[in-house]
Amino acid sequence: MLDDESAVLEAAQKTEIDSSQVDRVLHAARTWRHRLQSEAEQTSAIAALVDRVELKSDGIKVSIKLSIAGAEKSPSQLSDHVAIARLFPMQLKRRGVELRLIVGDHNRSAAIVDLPLLKAIARAHRWFDELSTGKAKSLAAIATREGLAVRYVGRLIRLAFLAPEIVESIVEGRQATTLTAEALTRRVELPLSWCSQRTALNLE
Repeated sequence: MLDDESAVLEAAQKTEIDSSQVDRVLHAARTWRHRLQSEAEQTSAIAALVDRVELKSDGIKVSIKLSIAGAEKSPSQLSDHVAIARLFPMQLKRRGVELRLIVGDHNRSAAIVDLPLLKAIARAHRWFDELSTGKAKSLAAIATREGLAVRYVGRLIRLAFLAPEIVESIVEGRQATTLTAEALTRRVELPLSWCSQRTALNLE
């Protein structure tokens, strides 16, 4: 909200901040942005900024009060803070047994990294490396070691063949919210080179 300086200035006008205070308002917005990016100050900054959060049928309305440090009141300046409000689109989306709150782009996970999915991809790459280098004799050996079903290991190892751009989007949290490890294993097709090596790698 504070990155949008046009919206900040528009809110300042509505709050009847004097035009001579424009630079002070923008400086305050930048200062608060830096505080929000600081791990040490983030919590206290949010507590100081957020005035109200309203849950509506079509989204979440967040209202903040941007304090203008050192502002002097005058007849034309009725406040020492700027009130800014914004509605963020939102919906509830079910992923298997999980119910997730999606804010913003409903086709993405609001840049939230899916750690279980990342872990599944990492395991798939590790297992495939073990098979291709001979460190593991078969899927059955991996399944026994991990305490998992052979069929599950066979499905999960398909994730080792995801295109780099797909993996990149998952690392950055830009994948669709419906893109789960289970969904991917059902959609990923093993390359012909892999199928022709099954006997050599003793995957049965």
